[in-house]
Amino acid sequence: MIRKFYLLGVVWLIFAAIQAVGRFYFLARYHDLYGAIPTADVALALLRGVRFDIATAAIVFTPFFALLCMPVLGRIRAVVKVVLIALFPWLLLLTFYTGIDIEYFAFAQRHAALEVATVWADIGELFV
Repeated sequence: MIRKFYLLGVVWLIFAAIQAVGRFYFLARYHDLYGAIPTADVALALLRGVRFDIATAAIVFTPFFALLCMPVLGRIRAVVKVVLIALFPWLLLLTFYTGIDIEYFAFAQRHAALEVATVWADIGELFV
């Protein structure tokens, strides 16, 4: 039982580390945009971003953790494997999105999620 939570914790730490590396890559890639901002402010913003990534990782893992904590399902070895295997595509998708978001920033100077929200609102207007 402890092994499954250990594996989940290791995967969570790896995901949080990948997201943190993405923040540092963003900072290195667009360092010219932050030249006029004091270094302490940039460092504080980066640390807040890493804290956000850790919280996001915890939220992403909550459904999988909840399934593993269920008394009956958490004891079935096949269910544990399915839950852990289902976690990987989800994490790959989120990591891929982070990479797209970093690259999209050069084009639009904003997050790609804002474009998705705008398109979603426009689609809603079409069907009203």
